[in-house]
Amino acid sequence: MAPYLMNYEWGYEWGHLTTRDLLTTDLKSLACTILLLILIYKVIRLKTDKNLPPFTPYSSMSIIREIAAGRMPWLLLNSAREVGSTFILRIFHRKIVIINDANVTREILRDSSQEKTSGYNQIKALHGQQHDILSTRDSSWNHARMAMAPAFSSRHIRRMNAVVVKHTENFITNKLDQMMEEGLAFDVGEEMIWLTLDIICDTAFEYELSHDEKISFRSEADIVMKEASRNHVTPLRWIFGYLNPATKRARAGTKILVDIALKVINSYNQLESPIQGTVIDCIMKNQSYKNDNERAADIIILLFAGHDTTAYSIAWILIELARNPIDQAMLHKKLKSATSDERKDTNMLGHVIKEGLRLHPVAANGFGRMAQKDIIVKQKGSNLDFTISKGTPLFMPSFSRHRDADYYEGPDVFRPSRWENPSEKAVSAFMPYALGKRNCIGQSLANAELYSILALLLYEYHFSIEDEGVDYTQLTMKPKGFRLKVTRS
Repeated sequence: MAPYLMNYEWGYEWGHLTTRDLLTTDLKSLACTILLLILIYKVIRLKTDKNLPPFTPYSSMSIIREIAAGRMPWLLLNSAREVGSTFILRIFHRKIVIINDANVTREILRDSSQEKTSGYNQIKALHGQQHDILSTRDSSWNHARMAMAPAFSSRHIRRMNAVVVKHTENFITNKLDQMMEEGLAFDVGEEMIWLTLDIICDTAFEYELSHDEKISFRSEADIVMKEASRNHVTPLRWIFGYLNPATKRARAGTKILVDIALKVINSYNQLESPIQGTVIDCIMKNQSYKNDNERAADIIILLFAGHDTTAYSIAWILIELARNPIDQAMLHKKLKSATSDERKDTNMLGHVIKEGLRLHPVAANGFGRMAQKDIIVKQKGSNLDFTISKGTPLFMPSFSRHRDADYYEGPDVFRPSRWENPSEKAVSAFMPYALGKRNCIGQSLANAELYSILALLLYEYHFSIEDEGVDYTQLTMKPKGFRLKVTRS
């Protein structure tokens, strides 16, 4: 009689098979199963992927390098010109659909069901709260926006415009005239930052940042956002932040920013007669905030987003006019022929501003949304239809859409005259402040600053390039190292 054998006793006979034979058979079956599953997966992918947009020609490491170098808008532009207006950006396992088609972009931004992508969460590092008016994805942001809307009414914009003029005249008297007399070049991005930071503090918050507070706000925000960008790529940095000096330093920066915002709140509480309906007045009277830390979060967001976007827009326009002296001279002549009340409404000034915003949109990487339903996209210039599945992250970059030859002839050229009689396509593609319910709440203030500051500066002064700098994108497209010289016209 055959002995009783345990299945772990290798090499003994068991009927006609050894345990080694059984193991070999199992491994072969497993291999066949795996191959069959791979074959099924490939067939499914062939059926489902045939409607996907093409992939960017850049590798994951190339994309990460371009992000780190602040060159992401150029990578998106080059990809669009190589593979088409709609394509997939792949960073390792993550896939993001990039859309440059103006009609599709408008449809998505106006669709109230579409939510912002999780990428906006980076900005929460500035204040450490769960919610804010810019980045929150659920409906909780809406109470702040609705309560704040009256602060940007036409009545308040008129008041804001007077404040803009006052601060710009102070800048001219205390800085620009002195630099001109001494023949000094100035960093146009930096100077516009200080100017717009003063303006938004005064107009929106009835607060005057001290010199030290301005330096702290800018430097700490820069430290926090750089670390937040790194954490977005490698989330473990923040989770184990207590082991990482850079993350610990960024968290200390967040506390400094919150302390500045709480000072703004305390200053408002001490005002005997605060102006009714300002941004800070709307925030403080909004009972939907649970506490002052939540109020501080929105104050930080509005300070951060409300000064550098406008500052860099003005800087880029001055840079382009310095590069194009004929356009600058024409604009100067138009401003000289207008009365002081008419200057900011001069048609050519409007064309110059639009062209500057087109060529250098500070929100260069555009607007992100998470698809809440399947979307069918036709590749511009072809008959191909692509299916974008629900749950897919979408980005609609302003930089590459604004430089699309299908919408703008000579898209890389500064040409204000294109706005004298623009085509419908040109108008449809121009979205510097986004669209829909999540558009820029402060765009009326931004326009008041753009028109008033540039009218004052270009009426009397001529700007020329002393040092060419570079563009660098981290949330906003910044002009780094551009130095201008100023003379009286």
